[in-house]
Amino acid sequence: PRATPPPARERDAATAAVSALAAHAGAWAVRVHEVRATADAVRVARAVEGAR
Repeated sequence: PRATPPPARERDAATAAVSALAAHAGAWAVRVHEVRATADAVRVARAVEGAR
């Protein structure tokens, strides 16, 4: 692990991915800064799951 976390902008992709996982697990809300990217990630994850 890093001693100092990376800047927030460098964590956006990871935040979107974890938010999609949280939605898949049943979370009804997450707090994020990049709403559009996170919503896109959740939609893609749902589409992939629905295609199975």
